[in-house]
Amino acid sequence: MEKALKYRLVIWVVVIFFIILTSVTFPLQSQIQKTCLAVGFGIDKVDGQIEISAQIIIPQAGGDYSQTQEIISNRGANIAEAVSNLELETGKNLSLDHCHVLVISKSLCEENIIEHLDYLIRSNLMNNNTVLIYTNGTSKEILLSSSQLNTSDLNNLQNITNYNNSHDSSSGISLIDFVNEYMSPTSTSLFTSIEVNSTDESSSNSNNQQNNNGATTSQPSKEATTLKNDGSGVVFLEGKKVLDIKKEEMWKLNWFDPRFKVGSIQIENISDEKLKNANMNFYIKKKDMQIKPKFVNNTPIIELNLQLLLKATNITQQDKYIVPTGTNYISDTVKQAISTKIQNEVNDAVQLCKDNSLDIIKAYNIFNTVLNKEWKQYLSSLNSPYEYLNHLVVNVNLDATFYK
Repeated sequence: MEKALKYRLVIWVVVIFFIILTSVTFPLQSQIQKTCLAVGFGIDKVDGQIEISAQIIIPQAGGDYSQTQEIISNRGANIAEAVSNLELETGKNLSLDHCHVLVISKSLCEENIIEHLDYLIRSNLMNNNTVLIYTNGTSKEILLSSSQLNTSDLNNLQNITNYNNSHDSSSGISLIDFVNEYMSPTSTSLFTSIEVNSTDESSSNSNNQQNNNGATTSQPSKEATTLKNDGSGVVFLEGKKVLDIKKEEMWKLNWFDPRFKVGSIQIENISDEKLKNANMNFYIKKKDMQIKPKFVNNTPIIELNLQLLLKATNITQQDKYIVPTGTNYISDTVKQAISTKIQNEVNDAVQLCKDNSLDIIKAYNIFNTVLNKEWKQYLSSLNSPYEYLNHLVVNVNLDATFYK
C-alpha cells in the first residue's frame, strides 16, 4: 500500500512538471512568432526619409541552440513611421530591449540627431545602455557586415564595443549618456567610429531585396566583408557631428577616461647606465585615476593623478633586441621619460580641445561639480564664458609600479 502511494505521488509530480513546462513554452513560442528580436539597430537618411535597419535574431531548429541574423529595414518621414512600416511589413512587433548597438550614419548627422534618439528613449523601444557608434558609410552596411561572420563570432559589434571601452582603441558612449551630455553645459560627446572593409563593394548591395514601399531584407553575402575598428572617433556638439578624431588623438584623450584600463606606451631615445638611445615598450596592465581641480591665481588647473601598473615588453638598442628581465632596466631616467611622455600627450589632448573650442575632456563638468562657487566666479571674470578652455592647465602626477 505504501509503495503504491509513493508511485502515485511520483506520477503526479511528473505530470505537474510537464503541465508547468508546457504552459511556459507555449507563450515563448508565441512571442517569437509575434516579435522581431533586434540586437543591432541603425539609422540612415535616404532620399529625404529616415531609414531604419534592424539586425534580428532568427532561431534555428535542431538539437543544439543556433541562430542566424538577418537585416530588415524600412523608411518613413521619421523613426516612428519607419518602425510602424517595418512592423506592418513583417507582421511582427519590433523589440529593441536587447539591442546592444545603435549605429548612426554620416547622412543623419548633417542635422541634430537628438530628435531621433530622444524618441527611442521616450517610446521605451530601446535600452538606455545601448552603445552608440558612428559610421561614414551607412548603418545598414555596418549591420550587414556584422551579420555575415556571426557563425565564427567575428565582426561581432558587441565584442568590439566592449573591447573599446576598456582598451586603448576608442571610446564608447551609451544612449542615455549621450542625451545627458547633450543637455549638459558643454553639449559635447565622443563617439566610436567604425567603417566597413569590403572585399567586394557590390556584395552588400547584391544581397538586398527592396520592395516598393522601401522595406528590405538582407541575407549574408558569400563575399564576407569585415569591420574596420581602427580606434578613430568623432565629436558631436549640440547633436551634430563637428570633428573627426584620429586614433593617435583618441589615445591621448583616453588619459582622461576612467574606463580605459589597459593599453601600451612607448618611450624613445633612453640613455642611462644600462641603455643608450634605446626604445622601450610597456604594457599597461591597469590604470587608476583621480581628477582634482583647483584654482591658482585665477587659473583653472586639473591635477590628473595616474596610477599605472606597467611591464616592459620590448627593448631595442641600435636595432638590437634586448630581452627585458624583470625590472632590471627600470631606472629613474626611464620613469621620468614615461611621465614626460604622458604629460606631453595630455597637453596635446588639451590643445586639441582649445584649437577646436570643444570641451571633449569635460573640464567644465569637473570644475562645476567640485568647485561650483569658484567656477562661477571664474566664468564671470572672462570676457566670454566660452573662453575657459584657453586658460586651462592640466598637470600629470604619475605613480608607476613595474612588475616582472
